[in-house]
Amino acid sequence: MSLLFGISAVRTGAALLLATGLTAFGCSRESGMTGSRGSALRDDTQTRAGVAAVGAQLESYLSAAEKRWGFQGSVLVARGNEAVLEKGLGLADLEKGLPIVPETKFQIASVTKVFTAVAVMKLVEDGKIGLDEPAARYLPEYKDILGQDITIGHLLSHSSGLPALPPGSAGRLNVTEPVEPRALIDAIRGQGPLFPPGREARYSNIGYVLLGLAIEKVTGEGYYDWLGGHVLEPLEMNDTGMNASYPALLGFARGYVEDRGGTLRPAPFIHPTWGYSAGALYSTGEDLRKFDRALASPGFLTAGSLDEMFRPRNRTFSYGWLVGRAFGRRTEAHGGGGPGFSAWIERWPEDEVFVAVLSNVTSSPAGEIGRGLAAAVFGRAFAMPGKRIPVPVPPAELKEFEGGYRLEDGEIRRIVLEGGGLFVSRGDGPKQPILPYAQDRFFFAMDKGAFIRFVRDARGRVTGHIFHQLGVDEPAQRI
Repeated sequence: MSLLFGISAVRTGAALLLATGLTAFGCSRESGMTGSRGSALRDDTQTRAGVAAVGAQLESYLSAAEKRWGFQGSVLVARGNEAVLEKGLGLADLEKGLPIVPETKFQIASVTKVFTAVAVMKLVEDGKIGLDEPAARYLPEYKDILGQDITIGHLLSHSSGLPALPPGSAGRLNVTEPVEPRALIDAIRGQGPLFPPGREARYSNIGYVLLGLAIEKVTGEGYYDWLGGHVLEPLEMNDTGMNASYPALLGFARGYVEDRGGTLRPAPFIHPTWGYSAGALYSTGEDLRKFDRALASPGFLTAGSLDEMFRPRNRTFSYGWLVGRAFGRRTEAHGGGGPGFSAWIERWPEDEVFVAVLSNVTSSPAGEIGRGLAAAVFGRAFAMPGKRIPVPVPPAELKEFEGGYRLEDGEIRRIVLEGGGLFVSRGDGPKQPILPYAQDRFFFAMDKGAFIRFVRDARGRVTGHIFHQLGVDEPAQRI
């Protein structure tokens, strides 16, 4: 498990997206983003009618997610200033029998990064930080790590090439106790870069820890203090912040993990300071909606800052957000999670639709649920949550699925047979196990919403597959 709360530690759609490479949350033909940002509601009759009549579909979808995926958490779907759905499901504390309500607070882990990105953009507007300036200018004590080529923009877009923090690399520090962010940075000293800055992108918690330290350096305030005074308090986000006592506090969800038998057990506690500016915050669906409304309103950030923040730097990452297109619409999102929690927020700025899914179960597919709810709002087809049970398949029969599969953007997804089971990976990313549950169909053990369906020709030969994730089907041809 990653020591920092983040996508690398969470079993959400975002985690699998980065591991297997679903491009920009949609088919690659929609991955480009051009034109100015739309702030007015789209004049879309289907969308308007869908929002008015979609309540029953959203309720039905959530009921299926609760019954078949074991989902519990808080969900908010809004269009403009109107909440289409705001609901809590399941228990905030199983031992005490306390229900989840819309006001329940959840750890949001790596969703914290979007707040850090906004903080940086505000400081850019104030002339205190330069996006193209070397990060070492603000953090000279880390010049040996940052060099002169890594800029603030590289840190924001996960393109710095900084190494990850390996498990156990922080020495004998106790993860249940508070940690200074400098101890996390010191843990990567002596490790070489993964790639030259700007050449590619690799999700980096360490990069966002450094951004938090840069914010402290240029403001003279602690990260949480500055964020509270300049973002949270002005937006009246009174249910957002950092509190290490959350497991015992009334109004906070207690985190759980699901064992192999499907039983929920209390999650191990990791002190939020291990997430810091990369993943320490808690929030509610309503507070996150306030944040979305601020981004859609003039004055909070300039139009130029918004364009800069949401402009994609590579296939997926912008400054703090995962950007792309799905259902023919611009989308800006982020997921996150840690022991006992899973979170997903997604903005559809052209339609002013916002979705937040917060869960206190690690394995909840928050991203898939959020995308399913959005599909219903936009009147698009979506798959209802279904329980998948693995079936035994002899390794000799699995071998026919091995090989490389070319995605529409030209990159290769590989499927290999190891230890009697199939694994999927993209590039040098981690391998994810896939389990058979029906003829030519496999699901991801770490994501209840994602699956792969293999395609055959008239002779019965495997010629490709369809990868379903976050409500989108992505084709890949066998090579």
